[in-house]
Amino acid sequence: DVLKSPHYRNGREQVLNNGIKTEQARVLPLQKGYRASGESGIEVSDWWPHTRELVDEMAVVRSMWTTDNNHGAQLQFHTGRHSLDGFFPTIGSWIHYGLGSLNEDLPQFVVMGTPIADCCGGQGAHGGNYLGPEHSGVQLNVDPADLPAGRVQVRIGERVRAAELVTAFDEVPPGGLGLLVDSAGLVSLVVARSSAAAELGIAGGDAVVLADLDGTESGVTTPVELGRSRAG
Repeated sequence: DVLKSPHYRNGREQVLNNGIKTEQARVLPLQKGYRASGESGIEVSDWWPHTRELVDEMAVVRSMWTTDNNHGAQLQFHTGRHSLDGFFPTIGSWIHYGLGSLNEDLPQFVVMGTPIADCCGGQGAHGGNYLGPEHSGVQLNVDPADLPAGRVQVRIGERVRAAELVTAFDEVPPGGLGLLVDSAGLVSLVVARSSAAAELGIAGGDAVVLADLDGTESGVTTPVELGRSRAG
């Protein structure tokens, strides 16, 4: 019973001591059901029927908790402190502080996509604070507007291909090559119903150069990191 919980009782006493004499007599029940799902038996809300079908492929972390009752919990996940305690080094900064970087060209601690909003920690969610700015996260993303419009030249070693900027996998024509910017701001080479790495014969660490199709600019070089294809 939630109303008998010591956490509820302590919170109620604090509210009453602040001069508010009303008490919520009833806790609003669940608006949707839930049930055990998959072979793992993990309970999933009826709000997420598609998630329920994939639950055995997910890692559910049950050990995380927060003392924040709102969106500021996002900051606490990174610093271990309540937002009202101020800003402190984040977990990524501590890892960078202890382990350093694996190379001299790229940072070890990168922030992908749009960072946490200012309401909930902002830059403090990946900051180094008293460890120093050299241990803060470096935001890494690509705005589609920064890429050449239309077709882009892709150079892999001596091979040159033309790629078309797309917003979804099914926009890549058969036999064509697409350039997709995902929600994290990362650029991926994609092909229709196959693996771009396999079709292009590239492996982890290979350099891929993106440039205007006319080749007037030197382009941007990035080492390839291979992961599971979301297309199949």
